Amino acid sequence: MVTLLVSRYSQGPVTALAFVSDTLILSASGGTLALYSVDSQKLVDQITVFEYARIHGVSVHDYSTSGEKEDWQVDLVRVVVYGSKSWAIVSVDSREDECGRIEIESVHTADDWIKAAHWVRDRESDRQLVALATAHNQVIIVDAEHGTCVHRISCEERSILYAAVFYGRFTDELLVAAGTVFNQILLWPVRLQDANNIPVHQRLCGHEGVIFGLSFSEDGQMLASVSDDRSLRIWNLHKQRNQLVTTVFGHQARIWQSVILDQFVVTASEDGTCRVWDRQTMEPVDVWVQCEKNVWALAANKKQLLVAAGGGDGSVVVWSLAAVRGKRVEQESQLDIAYLPPQLEYNVGELRASERIRGFALAAWDQALLTTDSGHILRCTWSKQHGKCWFSILRDPKLIGYSMIASSTDGNLIAIGLRDGSVMLLAPHLPSPINMQSAKIHSAAVRALIVLPGAAPELFELITVDASGQVLWSRAELFDSGFRWCAIVALDVSPGRGLSVAAAVNQTFGWAVIGTTSGCLLVFELPTLLSELPISPQGANNSVLVLMPAIQWPRAHGQHTLTAVVLEKAHPQLTSDTNSDCVIVTSGRDGQIQRFSLHVVPDTEAPNEAVNVRCGDMANDKRVVVSRIASKRLTEGWVEGMFEREKGQLYGVTFYRKRLELLDLSGTVPLVVLSTISSGASKQWQVLFAPQGIRIGFMRKGQLATHCLPRQMQPSYSSRILVRGISSLDIRAICTLQLNGMTLIASGGEDCYVRLHRYTEDMSELCLLASERRHSSAVRCALFVPSCVENNIRYLVTAGGGCELRCWRICVSSLHSDNLSDPNATMIEWAKVPKSDSADLRIMDIAVICTASSGLVAAAYSDGSVRLWRMDTHFHTFECVARDYTGTHCVLSVAAVDLGNGRTLLVSGATNGQVSFWDITRFTADSDNISCSEEPQLQAVIDLRSSLLAVHNMHQSGVNSIHIQCTTENIPTCKDNPVILMATGGDDGCVAIREIEIQRTQVLSRLEARRVDAHASSVKGVVLLSNGVLCSVSTDQRLALWTLPKPNWASSDVQLDLLEMSFTQVADPSALYLFQHFENRFSLVVAGMGVEIIDINTD
Repeated sequence: MVTLLVSRYSQGPVTALAFVSDTLILSASGGTLALYSVDSQKLVDQITVFEYARIHGVSVHDYSTSGEKEDWQVDLVRVVVYGSKSWAIVSVDSREDECGRIEIESVHTADDWIKAAHWVRDRESDRQLVALATAHNQVIIVDAEHGTCVHRISCEERSILYAAVFYGRFTDELLVAAGTVFNQILLWPVRLQDANNIPVHQRLCGHEGVIFGLSFSEDGQMLASVSDDRSLRIWNLHKQRNQLVTTVFGHQARIWQSVILDQFVVTASEDGTCRVWDRQTMEPVDVWVQCEKNVWALAANKKQLLVAAGGGDGSVVVWSLAAVRGKRVEQESQLDIAYLPPQLEYNVGELRASERIRGFALAAWDQALLTTDSGHILRCTWSKQHGKCWFSILRDPKLIGYSMIASSTDGNLIAIGLRDGSVMLLAPHLPSPINMQSAKIHSAAVRALIVLPGAAPELFELITVDASGQVLWSRAELFDSGFRWCAIVALDVSPGRGLSVAAAVNQTFGWAVIGTTSGCLLVFELPTLLSELPISPQGANNSVLVLMPAIQWPRAHGQHTLTAVVLEKAHPQLTSDTNSDCVIVTSGRDGQIQRFSLHVVPDTEAPNEAVNVRCGDMANDKRVVVSRIASKRLTEGWVEGMFEREKGQLYGVTFYRKRLELLDLSGTVPLVVLSTISSGASKQWQVLFAPQGIRIGFMRKGQLATHCLPRQMQPSYSSRILVRGISSLDIRAICTLQLNGMTLIASGGEDCYVRLHRYTEDMSELCLLASERRHSSAVRCALFVPSCVENNIRYLVTAGGGCELRCWRICVSSLHSDNLSDPNATMIEWAKVPKSDSADLRIMDIAVICTASSGLVAAAYSDGSVRLWRMDTHFHTFECVARDYTGTHCVLSVAAVDLGNGRTLLVSGATNGQVSFWDITRFTADSDNISCSEEPQLQAVIDLRSSLLAVHNMHQSGVNSIHIQCTTENIPTCKDNPVILMATGGDDGCVAIREIEIQRTQVLSRLEARRVDAHASSVKGVVLLSNGVLCSVSTDQRLALWTLPKPNWASSDVQLDLLEMSFTQVADPSALYLFQHFENRFSLVVAGMGVEIIDINTD
């Protein structure tokens, strides 16, 4: 047998980054080095540099400073790669046609941990050298061609270093900055003539924690340091005293790296963000949110226009520094404030003691309309030449002391609501008096107005709400000679649902959606033919059609206000091909953006209502089904608004701690940040998109304040994602499913997310299809339910802390998409077991037993019990049918196998090293007898102890993993009793295989082979291949293949034979899963701090 372990894909924390040209970047993860193109956002090449070491740093040979080449962007760039005690010379083809290749020139080993590497030349011999700074404050000068040591220099202080950095082109000017564990920075020169005990040239003190990162400015005069104390400190190295220039705080956790540039200083932190600081003032300029935890690596290109950041989730994001200027507003001097003119200039009547702005609407890039307490409507225009000019449009006594005002996103239509129920429409671009129309369309004061774009640029949909809760939908059509205003329908919203403050209507889709202050989502079916009733000054026609909601979804955003609604066309690969299918996008003051699918099905195919599913009746024996398919938290505060600038391009406005952010929801990168001066979300605000740029207006201290971001200041992009992250925290569970030629990978971990990816083998990519965070604590186990098949529907079961058990309904497209980022899957929470009252109780592992009508989930609990849950996907329920009440040790693992002839075996392993065998045939048979048309009745929980067959001692300590196969060999002595092969792995580092005969009332161990010293640490996963090969993985990152010593393995004290031992790039492995491509080709998925997919080719 010939066996090969081949790594096909790996993604883990990015630990080093470096630009080899302005658009090509090297990224290191584990021992692998990858080359990416910033322009195409594609992988160019990758290679494994170190098999048993992690890359910690990359140093590019800068030809512009060495004087070797006139052009810095030469075709071949040499790079030093280092990590642990290993270092290597690598050459990279840096041509811009994406033909770049990485080649390893040489690999070497040092005698100490390497903290920094730097290219340097010797003046006398003109020889190219590499300087290595080691963990005990020594510098080793090595020959770049042969890797031999040329010089070894030591500082007089042999402190242990956490960070180091070099400055200088030649050996005689080389300077070392060393960050010690004693919170100090030691600067000492590398003098080749004095090899030992070189004195410290400068000692920089001030940090209150160990030094994690150091970086020199380009001229070497300034040094940036970051530390465990969460501070960034800038030092002036040319001052003899008071070298510390400034100290700034801002990160919420430890800071790992810093880059000091000509205009900015960028820092990367454990809090998952990068912060940009103005180098002159050291004021915060921008915050880049990249992942949940740890941004480990930073690099800037030569032109200092781009900064690349590598995250703990494996992401690589390139940020544009051109997008920083003008984006962050911290001071009132950065605002344009429109103060009301003296009342004498516009008020001809009695002057008010206090006059203030009641409401405003941005009508154009240089124009706003305002209402005042005195009942005036004023127009304010501003320009650089004439400043602000004020004009009175009209005065209406009904506007005194009360007015509601709203505007379309382009400012072409403005609506004003009055206390008596009247609504006034204004078209600022039309001449007076045809630019205004007023009508009393409500019987009570107008409380809310929403102006939506229509099907054509001249059409606008107007939603008005009065104090009684009445909701009226009307339509305005603008002409050169005026406009036409018609009532469409009234939407019935019961008073208990709260005030309607968000709406979306689309007659093409055939739906209208309302959101209320209580978080309720209401969906209305629109008739095919709608009458437009002209609105006269006296009001709307009383014969307006009243629509009742087809769906009422209380608390769609919890108890928080639902602030905005957008209707989108549904993905054609996920829904039936009808005009009724669409997606509802909502935002709320719970800080989330949620997506709901809406589709019409025959009454017989409608599912039952569940936590994330609502159904409503329609005509013609049909039902509308609304399902929550995705949710994403944008902020810890409020998402106060959301709108569509162009088709499919969504923007959101968030408020948190008096900070307003305008976000492009395609990447959630802030376009504008107004910090501490926006007065909070309770005030009026508006965003206007104009050809000249973006203008944001809001009320501040009773006046209109605006800030503009001209189009020329908006970069072509704020960020580009070269690699999308998976998880910043440990992945505890992973499983795969082959469906329609695709490989689906589901994962869960310490971040409480359940993620669904599609693995594309030919491109070696993982594409995120869906993610949900419904678990309140770590997800420890996940398994697909392959037998519950409904066309392209599959089910996934996840469990973890708090004893939470969830079932997810996954809808996957049957077509391949050319664009891997297409959202061609949905994941809906279908059923759940609520969180336990005991905070310490958790589900450690699960096994899914497939039945004809439903499914059975066996769960291992930390209290020593094993429980069986009947899962009914039709009625969205879990029901506990059996439980073992006698367990005393935490159950770590569980597995189930179909023995044939209707028999099912369950096996569990506990922390005492024992394995228990259970015959659960009666429970699988009971599940098969349940009809899907009848709602299951609750039954008493059966004591599972009566099904216990045997308990075997397998390990000295915890049994972490169990894998079972039914043997296909004909064993005459077994008398038709099924025989299984059981593989186990434990905390004692042992792996074992046992052949077991399953009789009706007992379990007989026939043969056994084990390897006591299989691993030096805890075994976290074992799987059996169909050809008798056992694979195991442990926390020491060793991946091993074992085989039985046939044909005489039946003798006592038999050890497993090692077939191959490899090293996985995944740190702290905690899950192992096997899936099969072809007859003799298997793939392993290893998960922990990252994911790796490894092919096992066997012959």
